[in-house]
Amino acid sequence: MNAKIKKWLVLAGVMLIIGGTIFVVSMSYLKWDFNKLSLAKYENNSYSVTESFSSLAIDTDTADVTFAISTDNSVRVDLYEESNAKHEVLVEDGTLKITVKNNKAWYEYIGFNFSSPKITVYLPLGAYGNLDIDLSTGDIVIPNGYFFNNVQINGSTADVIFNASASGSVNIDLSTGDIVIKNASAPAFSLMVTTGDIELIDVNLGTLVSSGSTGDVDLIRVIAIGKIDITRTTGDVEFESIDASELYIKTTTGDVEGSLLSSKIFIVETNTGDKRVPQTTTGGKCEIKTGTGDVEITVVQ
Repeated sequence: MNAKIKKWLVLAGVMLIIGGTIFVVSMSYLKWDFNKLSLAKYENNSYSVTESFSSLAIDTDTADVTFAISTDNSVRVDLYEESNAKHEVLVEDGTLKITVKNNKAWYEYIGFNFSSPKITVYLPLGAYGNLDIDLSTGDIVIPNGYFFNNVQINGSTADVIFNASASGSVNIDLSTGDIVIKNASAPAFSLMVTTGDIELIDVNLGTLVSSGSTGDVDLIRVIAIGKIDITRTTGDVEFESIDASELYIKTTTGDVEGSLLSSKIFIVETNTGDKRVPQTTTGGKCEIKTGTGDVEITVVQ
């Protein structure tokens, strides 16, 4: 190594030490709150809703959406939002609408942002009309105790926890994210996610249709009056103590294993993998197809 290269390496090391020292001192002054480095400006706003409504519609860009139980029967919307991307809260045609009004210039999307907007809807437990949520990026949490007519949730990058119920259909369509449904019921669930896992626990339903490219599907104590139809390109399908009138499960690469509560007529195809299913001849159809994967099913009676 010649002297010139050594000098550059020493200089680089010195600059690294100086930079690290400045960073530590600066963050110590800011009490290690990375949010203070964010170029976006946030503010807290709260809206009390006094007008009557039945349905809810939320349309936002990047925000976490959480429903929280109101203990005093009032309705309130708390917002932690960017100053140049505030939300409008109003009741129109019997629907509580929460809509982002994005006034950002193109250059305001550039830079560090260590925080994210949050929408918290304080709502009394009970029955409501339709629920419609549309967002790009953010997490959604709907707790148990709410009952809707129809539910439609669309997201680009989002995780969804849905523990409510519906008298109609529950449709969740994500590009990337996980879906968890627990202690819920509805005549029809349609769960679509391109990349992400799906988990249902203690769910009663009419029919379940789910498709996706990459991700696992786990069903625990799921009872369907109608059919369960699951399609995955890459991912395992596992279930425990479930039942349906008919089951259709198809994977390209992934194992299928679990336990059913009643006998089925099994039709199983696997190109590469082992298959072990009961030799029962009564019950509804259980059709399983895998390209590369094992199939192992038991019946618990």
